[in-house]
Amino acid sequence: MPTIRPPRKDTIPQQLEDLEVDKKRLRKEITKLQSELDAVERSMQALENELRIYNVGEIEDEEPDEYDPTWTLSKKAKFILSESGKTLTLKEILDKMLKYENGLEDVLETVRKDLSSRLNSLDKAGKGIKKMGQTDGKFKFGLTSWFDEKGYLKFSYK
Repeated sequence: MPTIRPPRKDTIPQQLEDLEVDKKRLRKEITKLQSELDAVERSMQALENELRIYNVGEIEDEEPDEYDPTWTLSKKAKFILSESGKTLTLKEILDKMLKYENGLEDVLETVRKDLSSRLNSLDKAGKGIKKMGQTDGKFKFGLTSWFDEKGYLKFSYK
């Protein structure tokens, strides 16, 4: 915590000068603290977003009829997979997202990396998405309900 110097016993102009110096120092300290607070808030938001991956779970029993751009990437991917009724590559999921969302092209590379990370996390956590082995050099994703107890894709989803 910054300390404020006691005013000098000299002249009033010197005391005013000291107060101005203290005021500038306190403003710098406030700016530094605000910057640190902003960083903490960004970290908390990132953590909340990461935690939402694990809370999405399966698409609700009542599947929505329409795509909602405000959904998390995980839920968007689940909707697209459910709508397609078959396994899709990351590129195929993104291509379908592009049809639903204008302006996504501008941040496509960031979305691709984030979606890839989220789908892999959901697969590892067993939270609604399963990643299949490579076919033609590409991994495919499907809903966990499309796989049997041994992990094989059910015939109706091939």
